[in-house]
Amino acid sequence: MPTDKTTIKSYSAYAEKWAARMKEGKRAAHDFLEKPAMYSLLPNLKNKNILCLGCGTGEECNSLKAKGAKSIIGVDISNGMIEVAKHNFPNLEFKVGDVENLKFKKESFDLIYSSLMMHYIEDWKKPLQKIYSLLKPKSKFIFSTHNPVFYAGEHSKSGDLKTHISGYRELNQNVVKVYGDYKKERLIKDKWFGDFKVNYFHRPMSSLLNDIAQTDFKITKCLEPQMTEAAKKNYKADYLIQSKFPMFIIFELTKK
Repeated sequence: MPTDKTTIKSYSAYAEKWAARMKEGKRAAHDFLEKPAMYSLLPNLKNKNILCLGCGTGEECNSLKAKGAKSIIGVDISNGMIEVAKHNFPNLEFKVGDVENLKFKKESFDLIYSSLMMHYIEDWKKPLQKIYSLLKPKSKFIFSTHNPVFYAGEHSKSGDLKTHISGYRELNQNVVKVYGDYKKERLIKDKWFGDFKVNYFHRPMSSLLNDIAQTDFKITKCLEPQMTEAAKKNYKADYLIQSKFPMFIIFELTKK
């Protein structure tokens, strides 16, 4: 559910390839890091009505339905993604939509779930207010997003080798070389998988927390997940990196 127009077009054009990558299963950051942590926060989904924001090509919705949800609606701002989702999962309900303008009745959902969508949104205040209004009392909004600590650095790639540098080096008493910028809020232009152009927003943790603080949500849990032990065998480098620097952060917000 990106707000950057370039990214919306990219997701629509890449939808078929995205679904193929999801089916392939070679997704270390998803399968051994973000998904296990997100699922660890899920309540019992039996008889629950769920809204999945930024549902992409529908795999997440299918997983949540398989966990016992009574009903699940997937929403994404990308027409291309929703077309593929409807084709691949015809038994589920999908809609094209923008989180700030969702057309659902107030207090319609027992759980709102969003996997790696919020970093595409520059300002969280209005989206969070809308999400709050759609939840039943004492229900939860569970979402994952980029961890600003990880994405603040300078990222470069040479062939298959990646470099992420964040910090500084003193060259002498009066000269310092600084790598990255944690404090500056900005749009980052990136490329994934070699051919997928995607833009997202970097904002320091204080900005994220201040947006949450302006709602009536209570932060009931916050995770900076570590890869599961199962990743050690085939993803040793990723496992080591994630044991030191968190790539994602996950919030569980509860409606009063």
